[in-house]
Formats: sequence, C-alpha cells, structure tokens
Amino acid sequence: MTYDARPPLAPPSGPGGFWHIQPAQVREDLIVTQKLSAPLPWGSFMITGLAGHLPGDPGTPSILLNYEWPLTWVRTATPLRKTHVEYLHAQRFRMDHFMATGQHAFRNLRVGENPPDFLADTEHGILGVECTRLALQERLWAHGLFRGVRRRMESVPPERFAALSGHMVYMWFNQANSVSSRPFPPSDEDAAVELVEALAEYEPDPAPLWRAAGTPAPPRPR
Repeated sequence: MTYDARPPLAPPSGPGGFWHIQPAQVREDLIVTQKLSAPLPWGSFMITGLAGHLPGDPGTPSILLNYEWPLTWVRTATPLRKTHVEYLHAQRFRMDHFMATGQHAFRNLRVGENPPDFLADTEHGILGVECTRLALQERLWAHGLFRGVRRRMESVPPERFAALSGHMVYMWFNQANSVSSRPFPPSDEDAAVELVEALAEYEPDPAPLWRAAGTPAPPRPR
C-alpha cells in the first residue's frame, strides 16, 4: 500500500487516553489518495475508510470501508411491523437534524394514508413524509447475514457476555485471497455456535491500547 505521508499531529494534552485502532485489510498494490470520514451529528464517526486506485488504472476509484457506525440492536418479543420500523427511522432523522442544527425538522409525526407514510407538522404547514430504502443490493445482503449472527446471540443469556461490557466488538470474516468475505450462511449451525461460544469466553485486555499523554503517534505506513 502506498500512502501520501503528511506531518504528524501535535501530541495530545491531558492525562492520556485509549488509542482506537480500526482493523482493515488492504490490497498490497492499492494506491491510497485520501482518507474518508463522515461524522454523525453528535461527533462520532458514521463511516471511515480509504479511497484510491490500482496501479495503471487511476480513472477507476477503489474504496475500502474499515468502520461503520454499529446498527442499533433492539430486543423485541415479536418482529416489528414495517410501519413501526419506518416510524423509528423518521424519528431518528428528526433527532439527527436537531443534533446537527438545533432545530426540529418536523413535529407531531403520525401515520398517513400510505401514501404518504406519515404526516408531520412543520413551520410551512402539514407535510407528508415518505420512507424509502436506497442501498446497494450487495450491501443489503451482507447486512442480512450479520443480522443472522445477532439473532443467534439473542438466544444466549446476556450475562455470558458480561466481560464485553463497555467494549465495541469488530467482526469480520476473511477467506484466502479475499478482503470482503461475508459471514457464514444462516444454515451453518456449527459455525454460529462456535462464534457465540468464542465471544462468550473472550476476556478483552484494554491495557495495551492505553497511551500516556505526549507519547508520539506511531509512524504512518508508506
């Protein structure tokens, strides 16, 4: 991997903090031209990654995602209906808008006649709100497989994962000569059991990630 090095950042001030490492597997011949990041309204990153191109083909961009804001996991006794899911997404948009601008995009959200999905009060009067999904089919499939992993974990008592409390767990599945392998299919019961047991038995040790204030950052790759 080739990276356009820049001057290092100034040492941090204060007593110290944890160094957050985001794992990523990159093709050796990838020429990285920029870092990608998009912050959420409350300051955390929604997505981070790298952009560049392969040798001899600068006109075709390549993008590598190495972090995405975790999907909210809600335990429910029965599956949520489509209207309920859309209502949660609409309210999430309203809250994101408020966090970013200090103003509510709308108020008094209620079910519409489909269309529209919902009606809302705004400073311009009553407006209709439509919820639709725009995404790559390949990404939807990958998220669906990860949902299968989370559902498998729902069947395990939460106390078995007590050691993971306060930590963020990254999960990726790599096969030989591949940087974009997906989770095992839902039909692979043995793999699901093995994964859940490994998570339940794992005890993280954050001590190696602690950096004292003023400690120089590691050199950037070239």
